[in-house]
Amino acid sequence: DFRARTKILTAEGKDIREKYFMKFIKIMKHLRKINNFNSYLALLSALDSAPVRRLEWQKHVQEGLKEYCALIDSSSSFRAYRMALAETQPPCIPYIGLVLQDLTFVHIGNSNLLPNGAINFSKRWQQFNIVENMKKFKKATYTFKRQ
Repeated sequence: DFRARTKILTAEGKDIREKYFMKFIKIMKHLRKINNFNSYLALLSALDSAPVRRLEWQKHVQEGLKEYCALIDSSSSFRAYRMALAETQPPCIPYIGLVLQDLTFVHIGNSNLLPNGAINFSKRWQQFNIVENMKKFKKATYTFKRQ
């Protein structure tokens, strides 16, 4: 995230900046192909950051980024991302920020005990399901071929 943004912002000249930007978009395409959502989002946040957006870009450069923003649209609680993740076969690196957000919402939004003093197993079950869904991605490994 920081490195990509710095590379673009410190590039000398508009053409070199655009070249870096397009290279990072190409990298994002590969990250999506290998289901590395965490790095995908980190790179997307760099390319869509305010300092980078303030620069002058040709229309095709701006359009190239819009396609990638759709997957990580935060409206509707990241619905597009959640659907893509549900259809993804391991190996995969999910976006850890959303996993932590979901765990936080379950923790804060539900009490540990029920009104009668019993343990709130519904809360524990929700937490278990979030973690279990992520564990399935941990079991598989990437096998990259040397070129």
